[in-house]
Amino acid sequence: MTNEQIVRDTIDVFNRSGAAAALDHAISAGVVMHTAPEWPGQRVHEGRDSSLELLDDFTGSFDEYRWDIDRMYELGDRVLTLVHHNGRTGESWIKAEFAAIWRLEHGVVVEIWFFFNWEQGLAAAGVDQAITP
Repeated sequence: MTNEQIVRDTIDVFNRSGAAAALDHAISAGVVMHTAPEWPGQRVHEGRDSSLELLDDFTGSFDEYRWDIDRMYELGDRVLTLVHHNGRTGESWIKAEFAAIWRLEHGVVVEIWFFFNWEQGLAAAGVDQAITP
C-alpha cells in the first residue's frame, strides 16, 4: 500500500468514526502533531493522548465534521493533503481550505503538520503552486 493510500484510508476512518478511531488506524502511538501557525495555545502535541486532545479541541464544537480530499501529493516519506474541512453546528455549516503534511515510516504516520490554508501547506511541502489546479 502506498503512503498516499494509507493517509486516504486514515482520513476515511476519521470521517466515518472520529479522531480516536483514526489515531488507532495507522498512526504511531508516539505521533507528533504540529498545529497550524494561527492555532492558539500549545503548538506541538506528542503522543496519542495529546494528539486526541488537539483533534477534539478542534472538532468538538461541531455536530458534524469531515475532511473532503481535493488533492494529494506523495512526496517520498511525506504526503501533502489539500482538503476542504466541513463542519456543522446546528443549522450552520462552514467549509474552508485545510492542508496537512503527513510523514510516514514503514507504513505508519509518525508526524503531521496542519495548515489553515493550501498556500501554507504547499509552501511547507515545497510543492510548486503553479502545478496545482
